[in-house]
Amino acid sequence: MSQIFNLEPKVQIVVVFLSSRKLDATEMADDDDEDEEDDDDFDFSPTSLKTKHPSKRIVEMKILKTGAKVHVKCRLPWTWSWLQATLELRFPVTPRSSEAQQLIDGKFKAVQCHLDPSMGHNGVYAISLFLKDVKGNDLGDGDTGSNDGGGATYFTEYKTQFCNWLERQPPQTVRLALLEELLTKYEEEQQEARALQTGLFRQLMSRSVPGQVFYLATNQPTFFRAAPILFPKKIMSIMVFPEDGEQEIRKKQHLLDILEEVTKEEPWKFGFSDLMYKETKYSGLEAPYFAIKNAWFYSSFSDLHKTSLQTYDLFKQTCKSRGHTFLLQHDLPTHFHYYTRDPKRAKDGEETSVPNSGMMYSATEFLIENEILKREMKGAEERFHLMRYWKAEESICSSLESILLSPTWELDVDLTDPRFERIQADGAQMAAANCIISKAVTLVSGRGGTGKTEVVSAVLKAAEEGIKKEGAQDIKDDSLISEDGVNSEDSFMTRDRDTSVNGGGGIEEPPDPSNGPILYCAPTGKAASVIKKRVGSKAFTIHQILASYKLWRTGEQLNPWKFGATRVVAVDECSMVSIEIFQFLLKYLIEGARLSKIVLLGDHLQLPSVDPGNFMEDLFIALKPRGLTVNLQTNHRSEGSIIFSNASKISNQQMPIFDSSQGFSLIVPDNEKIHNLPPQVRTHAKKLAPPSAQPIQIVKGKGKEPDMDRMLLYWALLRQYKEQYTLVDDEKSQIISFLNNECTVLNQFGCFVYNKHLVWEGDGRKMRKQFHVGDKIICTKNSDIPIYVDEKEEKDDEKEEKDDEKEEKDEKAGEENGNKPKALEYTVATDGNYQEPPNLNLKSKNERLMNGNLYKIRAVCRGDVTSSGNAEDEAEAGDVGAASEGVKVSREYYVLDDLSGDIIRANPDMLVKKTKITHAWALSIHKFQGSEADTIVYGLSGSNYESWKHVYTAVTRGKKNVVIVGSYQDLEKAVKRKPIRRQTALTEKVRKLMGTVAKKKEEMKAAEAEKVILEGEKCSTSTVNQPKKDICKKKVLKKSKPANLESSLTPTKLSQIFSDSMRDWDTEDTLFEEVKAGRETDDLSGDSDNDVFSDTCPDPNITEDLISPSKRKATTYPTFLSPKQIKPIRTSSTHASRNLSQAWNLDESAFQGDLLRTKRPACDSPASYQSTCKFNSPLTYGGNRAQPQPGTPQWGEDSFSELNCSQMETEAIASSQQVEARKNMVDVFGSDESDDALDNLDEDSDDELVQAVKLSQLVTNREEMELNEVLALSQRIY
Repeated sequence: MSQIFNLEPKVQIVVVFLSSRKLDATEMADDDDEDEEDDDDFDFSPTSLKTKHPSKRIVEMKILKTGAKVHVKCRLPWTWSWLQATLELRFPVTPRSSEAQQLIDGKFKAVQCHLDPSMGHNGVYAISLFLKDVKGNDLGDGDTGSNDGGGATYFTEYKTQFCNWLERQPPQTVRLALLEELLTKYEEEQQEARALQTGLFRQLMSRSVPGQVFYLATNQPTFFRAAPILFPKKIMSIMVFPEDGEQEIRKKQHLLDILEEVTKEEPWKFGFSDLMYKETKYSGLEAPYFAIKNAWFYSSFSDLHKTSLQTYDLFKQTCKSRGHTFLLQHDLPTHFHYYTRDPKRAKDGEETSVPNSGMMYSATEFLIENEILKREMKGAEERFHLMRYWKAEESICSSLESILLSPTWELDVDLTDPRFERIQADGAQMAAANCIISKAVTLVSGRGGTGKTEVVSAVLKAAEEGIKKEGAQDIKDDSLISEDGVNSEDSFMTRDRDTSVNGGGGIEEPPDPSNGPILYCAPTGKAASVIKKRVGSKAFTIHQILASYKLWRTGEQLNPWKFGATRVVAVDECSMVSIEIFQFLLKYLIEGARLSKIVLLGDHLQLPSVDPGNFMEDLFIALKPRGLTVNLQTNHRSEGSIIFSNASKISNQQMPIFDSSQGFSLIVPDNEKIHNLPPQVRTHAKKLAPPSAQPIQIVKGKGKEPDMDRMLLYWALLRQYKEQYTLVDDEKSQIISFLNNECTVLNQFGCFVYNKHLVWEGDGRKMRKQFHVGDKIICTKNSDIPIYVDEKEEKDDEKEEKDDEKEEKDEKAGEENGNKPKALEYTVATDGNYQEPPNLNLKSKNERLMNGNLYKIRAVCRGDVTSSGNAEDEAEAGDVGAASEGVKVSREYYVLDDLSGDIIRANPDMLVKKTKITHAWALSIHKFQGSEADTIVYGLSGSNYESWKHVYTAVTRGKKNVVIVGSYQDLEKAVKRKPIRRQTALTEKVRKLMGTVAKKKEEMKAAEAEKVILEGEKCSTSTVNQPKKDICKKKVLKKSKPANLESSLTPTKLSQIFSDSMRDWDTEDTLFEEVKAGRETDDLSGDSDNDVFSDTCPDPNITEDLISPSKRKATTYPTFLSPKQIKPIRTSSTHASRNLSQAWNLDESAFQGDLLRTKRPACDSPASYQSTCKFNSPLTYGGNRAQPQPGTPQWGEDSFSELNCSQMETEAIASSQQVEARKNMVDVFGSDESDDALDNLDEDSDDELVQAVKLSQLVTNREEMELNEVLALSQRIY
């Protein structure tokens, strides 16, 4: 194993930073960030640290060994001249690959960072450079901020005096690391004269970023060496600053002490976020595997720790690329094989090998022991779950359980109202509406045009009207959530809520920007805009909601959370939602709001999220048997019917029908032989004439070069056939391709055809993308950028009218005084369809733009914007100096239209740099998922990874026309190919959850019934008058009857009934001895059993447990009972049969007739059947069972005259034997969860076994409990 990691050591060099600067606009545009890491996973936990990626810089470095100076473009967090870094070269040093050349080419990795160790005169120079940066208040990477005010005028003089003093000190004591000791010694020599100087130095050090980095290097020297390499995006959030506040400073100082200890003792823990959370209580502190390998301490790790880190990285990479949430044990060698042969890793020069089976086993056991992986046995399979995905699935189940077990809340909506006329004609839509009204969780699936959004919006709009009419007290009574929007135990939120009572007696909500009781959200900005337009209400992205909660929780919580009033959440495009994002959404809405209903919308047949998991399809499968899903299958669009029908065919892996006249076309390449195609396809397959003009010269992207014959086909389509295939309007059409390299070429074609310019410009060596007005663009990276919004859009709806009136008065007054407000200075360019309003009052605001957000550039404008005061954003936007908050500054910005009615304004440089926008004339399937266009052009690839789900998702993006480009054989292969099944456990967990919820609800009903019975007994024994007793009796019966008497008979239940009745018959009635002892003062007047059910009873439906004591006077018992008087008690079987027949609504005479037997044959006794079962297999009974005849009464009917209880007992015993045998088989094969194992038996067992399993596992406990309750009541009564 040591040969795997003890590879040949690579060359390491030490460099000094001479100077650094940020990239200018040209260099920023030329930079394509090929080596940039992927975006950080979203961590919306309140315990996470803020993330900020270091910007790329041009750094002048000097190699200490050779003295060579080079300018390097790199992404290091700190590049001050008083710091040094140890770099590891990627390749051996050769004449053609020298140290300097590898630095210029970026072929290096940072290993550690350290202070300049120079002593003597060089040490004085290092200290002087440090004090210079401190005085300039450097922002952390070489940028200078504003100078400090107090004493800064004399700083240069003080620094000169101090440096002169340093020159006279012993050289070995003059080092930057000893600066604190030198300052103390300098002050002690002349206490009064130098106290002001040293005080100024220390004050500036404590307030500046260089000073805090110096303190980190001296107080936590071990962690400092690795911090910039391990946590470059979080290091600034880890360091302590005076503006943090006392409590935050203490927390950060404690964190730094822990990180120092971990670096010294167990640095391998940095690779596991779960372990780091246990150590620090901060989430997201996980260093990537490559960073751990680059750090200086990696060589000291044991082979076990190295293999564990590698195995953990294997799990993360494999799950991310394949969408799994767990991996199977027998697949690990295969996954390792592909993991070690990753082309990207080979390009970086990494050498890794597959560990042997012993070390692989030790590593997985180590990860399981440290709760990084979760082992689960499922039959003969051994699963290893990544803990983060296991916790996400468990959190979703926990949240669903909380919602499902909460008191039932039925929306006050009348579906017979005329406003629901459009959905009343569709039975499926009415079923969806009823489910939303009555169920706590509803999943509505269906492709575009089935009316999902229309149904949800109609029901929730009507429900919102009723919710708003409810008072706060009604909401509190109907929900377990308190009035402030959270659980009543969370008092910290209750204190912040401020409500007042108005004159009418109602509760007046505080003037906070609450979103209201209905929350509409979607995974992407485009999807949120679409649902906002269709519903007519505010809609948000899920990330906006999560970020809002995190900001609220980490703040002072003086005001309620914006979404704290949410009672119903409707999530659209659920097929694109990841399990991790959804678990946070549910968790936060339950913790911080009044969530009582969940409505999920989407198409479960579409491609799942690019993140691990298969959220919507898993939920659909699990909830469908419980009646919580509705699949809409009727097309309500006037056009696109052939698209709808073909989508159904593709989902069933059948070939679509082509008909150009109806809007479903096929364009085949020139080498396709049309006469070989099926007859129904032949007449509609078209070949395009060769293009009349040669295509433009394209710039090739990464990866394999596209087929030029296919590219010529696309060029002819866009140049000569736009009108024929309705591609004239680029806003209403979209090209979708399976391959990214084809999208690169098609975007260059589209840019030239639609907007008359080239994508790339330059001299060939340095090429950069250019964006013009009229371009379709898409964000390819998640990032927070400053956007410019109209202040009117930020106002609360309640105040908007008043504020508008006030603004109109202010504007009129300003115009009268000659001070007309100035917003828009001028429009640089426009597409002719958009005009920027001149009276906008813009202000800067940070907003996260998501990967996949699609826009069209409408205009480029310049206007006055109220500055946010954020120095970093202003500086990165290209401004020389940051303006103070509230000051108006002139800014140039893009006007972006998301093609759904929403307009945003963003700085062009920040948009290009942070979100990495690219042209969007052609997109991949995943990027356009969630959007629609009138015309879709889908390009087939012929790839072995292209399945029917890709074709289905692409086809359902079109509303009127679909054009498929490619070979018919490639289409047939894709439609016939099934997608790779994702390994997820959410379906199994939700199925198990639903069973648990059903059992808990039954227990809650039983507890409520018992409570009602106790109330009835209290009423019956009270000393109040008879009318009040009768009222109490009837009230108790009305409540208890639905909970206990509405159950169906089963073989298990009848067997138990029969056994209990025979036991009461054949043995001494000892169960009534306690009754006799308790009724010593009563008088027995006869042996009639009809006294209790006499004709004088006012209500024949009232059972014995509710009969008033006054009705039992005829059955009272004397103090001493003679044998003759005790004799009637021997007929207790009559009482038992009557009780049981009443409990299950059976005909008393028919039921009693089967029981009134003097003695049954020995062959019918339970003992005989038990002995027989020992010598016969369970299959014997299953095979000999007689099929039910048409005339046989069903369970629950009133007539049981033909019921053979002996036969039922026989079948019950045989069924229990079968269940026991199957349980033993499951246990032998290693299942540690018998419930789950039995749930999965329905796929390979006969109907009788399934019925037996269900009867024995799901209803036995409940039936026995109900039976015991009835028998206990009979005992107490008699």
